Amino acid sequence: MTDAVRNRDRYATTDFDRWATNVRELTSAERWLIENYLSRDGDTLEAGTGGGSIVYAMRRMGFTSLTGFDNVPGLVQAARSGDPAGEITFDVRDATDLQYEDGSFDQIIYLQLLLSLVDSEQERVTAVAEAFRVLRSGGVALFCVASREPGESRTAIRAMGLWLKALRALRRTDRNLQDWPHMRVGDRPNLGAFLDRGPYLHWFTATEARDLLEMAGFSIELSARDQELTLRAGGNERPGAGLWFVCRKG
Repeated sequence: MTDAVRNRDRYATTDFDRWATNVRELTSAERWLIENYLSRDGDTLEAGTGGGSIVYAMRRMGFTSLTGFDNVPGLVQAARSGDPAGEITFDVRDATDLQYEDGSFDQIIYLQLLLSLVDSEQERVTAVAEAFRVLRSGGVALFCVASREPGESRTAIRAMGLWLKALRALRRTDRNLQDWPHMRVGDRPNLGAFLDRGPYLHWFTATEARDLLEMAGFSIELSARDQELTLRAGGNERPGAGLWFVCRKG
């Protein structure tokens, strides 16, 4: 895999403005999980913070010790510019090499499909191991990964899956069929997706995601698909393709 197809480069270039200025409120699912599983007084780490929207929202909710990291320096700079008082710590870090001390945080959040944007299987294993390492014993971790419903039958998705399978067979490439090129770049359709050009989003199966988290040492207290969690939270957003987990470090 060449560095040119990595997700970091996408968010540093074509998708930079979207994420640097992505000022939004929490979704109902995000808010429900944060309100029900996290402590406002706990040391909190957010992975892939982008422009900082989630930790800004958490500060408005009364969270007092917040740290966000991203592997795109420009996004970290954008996040810091929105917090001139320095109430939130923003760091340039890579999820596979966090450089925080063991057990530094009471709670961690890996939302916005962060693990699905980690570029390879081994890096995903390392990223989850790092998340486990920096979480204190008894701490809570929230994860959300991209995961389609079993038996997904939408015509466009099924057709794209068959196209990628055929194209990779023709080229004799061994890329995981769960790795799909992004269908949009910035605000435009990504025509390069039909040529199987990266970077890629990894679509987890539910079993794969559970195994990844449990292999790192996490115990899973809750797992739910986006529609289920949104309904539980009383929200009315259009369901996404997220699979959510509440985990604890024993």
